[in-house]
Amino acid sequence: AARAHGSGESSISDRARPPAVSVASSRPMAVFTEVSPAQAQALLDHLHLGTLSSLRGIGAGIENTNYFVDCGGTDGHLHRYVLTLFERLTAEQLPFYLRLMQHLAQRGVPV
Repeated sequence: AARAHGSGESSISDRARPPAVSVASSRPMAVFTEVSPAQAQALLDHLHLGTLSSLRGIGAGIENTNYFVDCGGTDGHLHRYVLTLFERLTAEQLPFYLRLMQHLAQRGVPV
């Protein structure tokens, strides 16, 4: 199951892809599931979040796969999101973790 969550930063943003999309990892990463730029763009399209500009695997993971997703939002700004692929949760367990992340985010805890 996938979840995109973001900070709404000042210039970026789960659809029309620019000519060049950077896909990079600066160090070995705990990526258990590879996500292609086309798959990331399809998610961004589905969520109406904008145009993919970069997709980078995050190395600090033990159980889940995480990516930084930067995109040009429909508002004209760049946004950064974190795409988390929960590798071991069942469909029944997922809502608890999504509610927990929402609860923490509403209280100012970066998730």
